[in-house]
Amino acid sequence: MSSQPEARIVDLHIRTIGGHVLSLQLPEDAAPLRELFAAFANRQQAGGGLVQLPLDGGRTACTIAIDNVVSITSTPPVLLDLQPQPQPQPAPEPVDVEPPTLRKAEHVVIDDFLGVDENRDMLAFALRDRDRFKAGTVEGKAHEARRNSVILDFGRFEHANLIANRLLIWFPLIARSLGEPLFPLKQVEAQLTASNDGDFYGSHLDNGADESDGRAIACVYYFFDEPKPFTGGALRLYDSIERGGQRSRAESFHEIEPVNNRLVAFRSRTYHELMPTRCPSKKFEDSRFAVTSWLHRSATPLPDATFGWGHFRCGKVAPALT
Repeated sequence: MSSQPEARIVDLHIRTIGGHVLSLQLPEDAAPLRELFAAFANRQQAGGGLVQLPLDGGRTACTIAIDNVVSITSTPPVLLDLQPQPQPQPAPEPVDVEPPTLRKAEHVVIDDFLGVDENRDMLAFALRDRDRFKAGTVEGKAHEARRNSVILDFGRFEHANLIANRLLIWFPLIARSLGEPLFPLKQVEAQLTASNDGDFYGSHLDNGADESDGRAIACVYYFFDEPKPFTGGALRLYDSIERGGQRSRAESFHEIEPVNNRLVAFRSRTYHELMPTRCPSKKFEDSRFAVTSWLHRSATPLPDATFGWGHFRCGKVAPALT
């Protein structure tokens, strides 16, 4: 039965910077021998390092910095199949990225939007038709996204027409204040909401869904009993960050407190949020009421429309208002 031949002993002479020589013996199959030559062969790629070599039969160890090694002499010669470490790839050149732009949430506030009697009549309508209010929902989102009551078809009532007609008068000034060129109107959409204790509406956009793509400007009109029977319920308008044609919500914002007979207008693409309302009595009549109207942009103007009342589909305005 044949036996494996004993490994040869290799005499090593390691010359370091400064002319110092370290002499030792290692079996040619010893792991430290391979580690020594591998580290020496790849020291430029690996950036140096430390190698520990056994002395006196392993009773002592010598640790050397491989960067300080000038040469290694071995007797008999040591032939090792050392695979060089792959060269590190240079870091890619930085690509010029368009710096983000912070866009402020522009808005318009109009106090005393309706007459005193008109304002009171809006509250009387809401209290008289309280059975028409249904729980507000957000399509495709969890219940946690919104909690309030809403009349979705409020636009078919005369009270919605009252606000819509008043908005048509203010439309040129609102558009100009928001920096929007006057555009042809297609319709004025309206909803009526009631917010009671704990009600809210999380951060969202008004023109994100397909059915609301035509919404250009959102207008929120507040009305409620006085003195104010609730707290909270502020409208939070978030700034936006634009980069590379994409827009996202910024952390900065502006809050507008609900004031009776106040209207707030802003672009429908603005991220906004209804902050929680606190109504200690929990009575419906003590709710924060709001009519949200959306001015829809028409894809095509009416070709025969001219300046004047009721002709906003023309997308023009009288010279005196430009």
